[in-house]
Amino acid sequence: MARNFNGTSARIHVSSAVVSAAPYTMACWFRTTSMAHLGTLISINTPPGAQYAGLWFRGDIAGDPVDILVESGAGQYTVRSTTGCTSGQWHHACGVFTSSTSRTVYLDGGSSATDTNIVTPSVDRTEVGAWYSSLWFNGDIAEVGIWNIDLTAAEVASLAKGVSPALIRPQNHVAYLPLIRDTHEIVNATGFTDVNTTAANHPRVYR
Repeated sequence: MARNFNGTSARIHVSSAVVSAAPYTMACWFRTTSMAHLGTLISINTPPGAQYAGLWFRGDIAGDPVDILVESGAGQYTVRSTTGCTSGQWHHACGVFTSSTSRTVYLDGGSSATDTNIVTPSVDRTEVGAWYSSLWFNGDIAEVGIWNIDLTAAEVASLAKGVSPALIRPQNHVAYLPLIRDTHEIVNATGFTDVNTTAANHPRVYR
């Protein structure tokens, strides 16, 4: 079972940044029928939200793409997938943060785009389904993986084909939340807290 996020208060969070400096990768499966909202998939940030990095579903943008957004206090930078999402369909989102000057977003293993602005945010918390208790995601999220390495395009494509994050560079995991039945983080037993999520059908994943 995936977890459903209600768009108003549901999130899974921990008061630490599971990763804070590039290279790193974050990825998840998501599904929504609320196609007009700006919703956070995964974010690392610092109160009061002035510095952050993460993945967002952009239903507020024509074409419904996925964005990487980063901010280090001197302005926000965006890199956007070249295609968008379909209502009620599972999609795979991935952000590869190669360095402070290179980050690439992927949607369903492709539709990639890269940004090369210099950004080095300082962060101290990790959230799924929200950004600093705001920009709530409305829909289902599953198979959240965060690595302390920049995955290759081929590895991202494998994730998008349904290969479990547990099988992709497991030695570099800093967090893995399958979100099957519960919200436990199973790599480092990081103490994520579940707030108001409920069970939902899971996408097909090969383990």
